[in-house]
Amino acid sequence: LTKTPGLITNEFLSSLDLAVNAEFHFLVCQVCQMALGVGDVKSHLAKIHGRQSTHSEMTLKLMLNSLEVAERLPTNIRGPRTLVHGLKVHDAMACSHCSFLSRSTEYLRKHHSKDHSMEP
Repeated sequence: LTKTPGLITNEFLSSLDLAVNAEFHFLVCQVCQMALGVGDVKSHLAKIHGRQSTHSEMTLKLMLNSLEVAERLPTNIRGPRTLVHGLKVHDAMACSHCSFLSRSTEYLRKHHSKDHSMEP
């Protein structure tokens, strides 16, 4: 078991280019720097990386259970915040009235006019 800053991995997960976010306990594709649901690993590796499954589903399941990987992706990550280890960092803008984030000034403007029309 190895721990790079904020990520947990081992030989098996590394062979699949996967790691576990240590804070939120979700699975991360280290190539794409994106979160994966436990049930999405096989299709992600095949469709995105062209890698056919060479691992046992049971081995993967046991490994993820032993590392206490969350079955579902977290929905409690709010921004703006510091880095979420394993995920790609995107430039974004934050609403000054709530936790809404957007990479687009147009969407931020639409959000503001819809949700905060009485605010300057």
